[in-house]
Amino acid sequence: MMNKNPIFYALSLAILAPCLLCGAGVEKGSFKCELVDGEVRLAQDVSFVPTGKAAGMRVFWIEGQGRRDLGQQFTVEKAFSATQLALKINSGTDGFDAYAPFKLVFAKSESGKAQPGDVIAEFDGTMTDGLKPASGKWLVLSFPAVEFAPGDYVFILQYTEPGTAGRSLVFEVNSDPGAYSGGRGIMSDSSNPDKMNYGVPLYFILSSSSKASGDSAAIGPRILEVNQRGGAAYASLKEAAAACRSGDIIRIAKGSGPYREALEITTSGKAGAPIIVEGNGELVTGFEPLTGFRKEGDTYVCKIPVEYPYVLTYQGKRLRQDAQTEQFTQYAMLSEDKQSITLLPGVSPEGWEVSTRTYVVKVWNVSHHIYRNLRASGAQNDAFNLHGAGDSLVFEDIEGFHSLDEGFSAHDDIHCEISGGSFYGNDNGLVNIGHSAMTASNLEIYDNLGWGLFLLECSAVLDQVSVRGNGLAQIILTDADVTWTNVTAEQPKWSSRPWVTYKESAGKAPSSIPLVVDSKTKMSGSLPALITAL
Repeated sequence: MMNKNPIFYALSLAILAPCLLCGAGVEKGSFKCELVDGEVRLAQDVSFVPTGKAAGMRVFWIEGQGRRDLGQQFTVEKAFSATQLALKINSGTDGFDAYAPFKLVFAKSESGKAQPGDVIAEFDGTMTDGLKPASGKWLVLSFPAVEFAPGDYVFILQYTEPGTAGRSLVFEVNSDPGAYSGGRGIMSDSSNPDKMNYGVPLYFILSSSSKASGDSAAIGPRILEVNQRGGAAYASLKEAAAACRSGDIIRIAKGSGPYREALEITTSGKAGAPIIVEGNGELVTGFEPLTGFRKEGDTYVCKIPVEYPYVLTYQGKRLRQDAQTEQFTQYAMLSEDKQSITLLPGVSPEGWEVSTRTYVVKVWNVSHHIYRNLRASGAQNDAFNLHGAGDSLVFEDIEGFHSLDEGFSAHDDIHCEISGGSFYGNDNGLVNIGHSAMTASNLEIYDNLGWGLFLLECSAVLDQVSVRGNGLAQIILTDADVTWTNVTAEQPKWSSRPWVTYKESAGKAPSSIPLVVDSKTKMSGSLPALITAL
């Protein structure tokens, strides 16, 4: 969680070990540091901040293991005065030595050579003066201005004294050595630390200012706090969505839900400065309480205020209709015109909800968004609905459930990533179509009324996915391109359609086959394991 008032920490000036890269006429001084959660709001004069998964690379000086310096070549196309360098942390180290002497060096760089040229500036400090590094944080170093004319340069990160295993920090890098067009990553060999070799590129931002273009925000993201119960700048998701801009975090206060409104952000983020929604596990829902029950004799009757079909829940459980009788299987009887219900004996009129909104989380024609720890339910269409053209759309630890169509659905030219997701109790679990492309891991798709996972004319890379207990086929692939590992599909316990479905799978021939694949589909990786339901 990002501090609202970040504090800069002055680092010590004295460094006992000499810099092996130093030369005469070099600008010297000290740097200050800050650890920032989320994304940094810096002018990206020179940067490499890709989205998606990354690898890690250590800078260290450990007695008995040697020393490794890390660096990054970069090209300056337009002269500017740099004052800050931000580096993304991949992970910390057990016993991390936060007070170890450390050095940041800027030098000239020659094309085709990993070894740095003439040093132009060096700044000393301690790493990280008591601050605790963690995955996903940014280490922001601030220093006296360094003037860069157009040309090729390199920065070097270097411990300047040996120590124990705690003198080690892992920065985020790209596993592809040629991923950054502005230059190559470099690193020293621990057995010969004075010699630099080519490595992989670091994630970094070299900046002239702590102000993003046209923005007076200081280092770190602008956090838009939402709490419909009061005490925050924004009382609704709609208000925060209208106010947000690239690099902002919309943070929903923990314990402040459920939010009975749609979440739609119509502004795109930018590479290195996405718009982030931190849900804190709160619920955004299309459900409204079902009221208006009246007692007729010994039973309760209620007219449904929306047209059929709809989703009804009782005390958090979805009512399902038997495929043969079209009657609810528990809690209530459905009228012949399907517009009213009569409660079964002993069922309370309290705790009922009905779906009313078309969408819950709507992501249309935007890019560079991250949605974290967010739950969505009760849509008349999809809980998470993605349409149009969009890139770098990331979903982490989400739930889409009890919606009339899908729990998650990407269409058209959407490129998205899901890392941790549960989709259950919907008409269908996850359905992607069109030219959409998805990378997904750690998914559970279960107990949906119709299909589990359906991919039509799209591509997907799947890892650690469990599909089980869905009413029709568990996985259907039609003219799709799929790569998968660690995927399981369960043979259901039934041989015919158990429940009524309402959208794409309505009226389709039922199938109890766990995996249905057409002849146009291309598959690679290890095929799903087919298991039998207990």
